[in-house]
Amino acid sequence: VTYPPATTGTVTPLIQVQHNGYPVRGYLYYPTSANVGDNLDVVVLYHGTIEASGVTPLDAASTFMQIALNQVNLRDKLIFSVAYPQDVIPDYIANPSLATQQFPGINLPTLYFGDNIVYAEAALLWVKNELGTYLSNNNISKTVDKVYTFGHSQGAYLTHRLNTMHAVDG
Repeated sequence: VTYPPATTGTVTPLIQVQHNGYPVRGYLYYPTSANVGDNLDVVVLYHGTIEASGVTPLDAASTFMQIALNQVNLRDKLIFSVAYPQDVIPDYIANPSLATQQFPGINLPTLYFGDNIVYAEAALLWVKNELGTYLSNNNISKTVDKVYTFGHSQGAYLTHRLNTMHAVDG
């Protein structure tokens, strides 16, 4: 069945859960338009590298969500925009306690490019294995069909690595 594109939807407040011992952080969008079915594909988003002061992974995930909704027009899908840590984020260098507040257990001095794959993987596996339960527990009448990954810059690098580690639909 093909449905017309959604016109309305909801973005949740920041989701903060654990999966495989790693913190999973991100924002979930789900369509609320009456013309959209309940069994939906989910797109897992991975933002690009953060280089600007005043921007944390939580901000980058929120911004990338808005791009997916308003420029790519994925409003008829479930979307999970992942906030993941990375090395040399200016605000984390200036304030390491902010990093540990947002990502408990992180060790910034030993986190180098690519080491954040475990955080990206935890988010993908949470979506694949736990998102359906999250939706049900939060009275969101949607179910997960196919899982897709999408990334920009460093997020594209992580997406490529994840797609070699775990089966996704695209």
